[in-house]
Formats: sequence, C-alpha cells, structure tokens
Amino acid sequence: MQPSNSPTASAPASEEIQRLRRAVFEDENNLLLNRSIEHLFNVSPVAAGDNVWTLPRYDGPADFTYEYDGEVHPAHDVIENTFTDALIVIRNGRVAMEEYANFAREDTRLLSFSMGKILNAVLVGLAIADGAIQSVDDEMTKYLPEFRGTDWDGTTLRHMLLFRTGMEWDDYPYKPGEARDSHENSFIRTVAHYHAPARNLRRAHPPGKVFNYSSLETSLMGALLENALGERLNGYFSRRLWQPAGMEAEAFWVLDGDPEMGGREITGGTFNAVLRDYGRVALMLAQGGKANGKQILPQAWVEDMMRPGGTETFEMNPGHNYGYQTWTIDGTKAIASIGSGGQFLYADPESDTAIVKMSHAPQAYPDFKPSAEETQAFLLAASAWQPR
Repeated sequence: MQPSNSPTASAPASEEIQRLRRAVFEDENNLLLNRSIEHLFNVSPVAAGDNVWTLPRYDGPADFTYEYDGEVHPAHDVIENTFTDALIVIRNGRVAMEEYANFAREDTRLLSFSMGKILNAVLVGLAIADGAIQSVDDEMTKYLPEFRGTDWDGTTLRHMLLFRTGMEWDDYPYKPGEARDSHENSFIRTVAHYHAPARNLRRAHPPGKVFNYSSLETSLMGALLENALGERLNGYFSRRLWQPAGMEAEAFWVLDGDPEMGGREITGGTFNAVLRDYGRVALMLAQGGKANGKQILPQAWVEDMMRPGGTETFEMNPGHNYGYQTWTIDGTKAIASIGSGGQFLYADPESDTAIVKMSHAPQAYPDFKPSAEETQAFLLAASAWQPR
C-alpha cells in the first residue's frame, strides 16, 4: 500500500469487487484475506513517524516447550499446528522469537479481525486523557445525541467497553440475520455504516448485568469517538499513538460506506498493521502504557482495561472474562485480545511479556477452538520461559 495522507474515497463497490470481497471471507481463502485488504477495500491510513521504537533482541533460541492435549511440544510446533503466518514474542522489552510463514514478511500488513477491538479501549483512554471525553461513566448519548430517546438511554461508555449494554444483538455474520446484513452492506457493497442498525436495537437486559459480544457496538464506539474528538480517527490515532509510540510502518482501518456521509473506520475489527507494530502495542500494554520512552496511556487506564468486568465464564472462551474490549485470563493479570481466524494479542504485566500471533485458522466458533486452545497453552508457556 502506498503511504497517503487521507482516507480513500468511499463509494459503492462494483459487482466484480463485491464478488471478490465475498470470496476472501471464505475459510479456504483466509490466507489471502489476511494480507490483501488494501487491494480490495477503501482504507483509512494511520501514518507512522520517523522516531522508530527500537526493539533489542535476545541471541538465544526459543528453547521452551508447551503442553497441549496431553503432548509436550517444542515452541516452534505452534507455527504449523495453529495456522500461523507471523509470530512475535517479546520478553522484558526484548524480542525473543520472531517467525514468518506462508510468504508473510516483516512489511506485510496483517488483518486484526476482532483482535483490533482493543484499540477502541486505547482510543477511549487517550480521549479521556485529552479531555475530549469526561469519564468512562458518561452516557453514550452525550456523544451520540441522535440516540437520545431510544433504548440506549442509560447506557454508559463503560457498559459499551465491557459489552454489557443489555442491547439485543446476535454477533454472528455467518448465518442469515442483521449481523450478516450489516457485514454485506458495509464491508461488501460499501453502501452503509457498519453500525447502521444500532439506533433501532431493543434492550434485552438492564445495562451492566449481562455480557453480549457485539462488533456492532464496537463500531458504534468508533463513531462516538469521532464525534467526541471532532476529527477523523486515523489522524488522531497517528498523532497520539502511532507516531509518538514509534511504530515503524503505516497502518490502516477499512472504511465502510454511506452515499451521503462517506465512509467511517470500521473499528470492530478491520485494523491492519505489520507484526512488530502489533507487538509494540502489546508491549505498551504489558508495560503500563509506556512506549518508546514515553507514557502514552495513563497507567491507571491500562490497569482498568485489564480488569475483568464480571465473574461469569463464557462458553465461547472458557477460562476467560472480559475487560475493556479484551479478554482477561482467569488466574492471571494477562489479557488476550482474540480475533477470528486465530489472531492473538497477549500482554502480561507480571512477566513483562508481549506476544502477537497472526493466523489463517477457520474463522467461526467452534471450528477454530482447538487452534485457540493450543495457542493459549503456548502463550502461558512463553510467559513462564526465561530466554537467554
């Protein structure tokens, strides 16, 4: 992708592009989808700066093992066993393992899927630090006044970050329903905002009581942030994180579409970046919001992000609870932001570990569950390893 200063124009897609977009979302084409986004979609670039955050390296091999399904595996087994395209392990601020497969390279921009949801929590934290948002307990209608008088009344930003709004939504675009319609109209045809159905949702539970995973709500949060900040997200994110944190390459979100309003960043899961920059985000979180020698995010906000919002266990992700747009791991202080197809961003402040794994596993639950379980065994083992 050629560097640029502003989002590409959003316009309804041709029939040929629509067919290609549908095709790359099929499981057998995941490997192509994960590194072809800028060739098929309108994108919103996030510029990098000149002061790159240098990551020193360990000299020794990745000589640890992990146990999965009763078998002990050498670390590198995770590459082939879990559909891995790119993997980085950073311990104590030093790169301990960096691997690429299936023609992925250091400069390949890889699609985050829902792993990128955590960037919404980062953006909210930055917006609060800058005074654009007063508090995480503000009602969302303060920044989205067009939602006043709907079932969203009484919903706070905290409820949105924790997926506890109580709004009724089935977040599963692989079967007929509103989620698939939203995916079709925003990703494929580029004729509507991804969050367009949100205003008409009905409340199923009181706010704060019940967890319900919703990419629609994350994308709505992107619109809320844009309103609160008074500027495009890509420019703000570049100025407040991507450049000062020392990211090495331009990143981007995919834009949705609307004939009258133009496209907005689909913040529910379309962020793309190179592996090392994802690793730098994970390292920033593991180190309490510090990056490139600067306190980018307030440490207290990072701690709030990584705190479970409830005590339930979730069938979709056993052993996990949910913090601010990321999964917490029971019995640890670590988080694992997880995206369809096996994308993982892991940050553990206790062991000073940051890991990112980009993959092309089956997208839908439960088909990618074995790969996800083996990946988690690898993540926990890497956190306990002492590289040399």
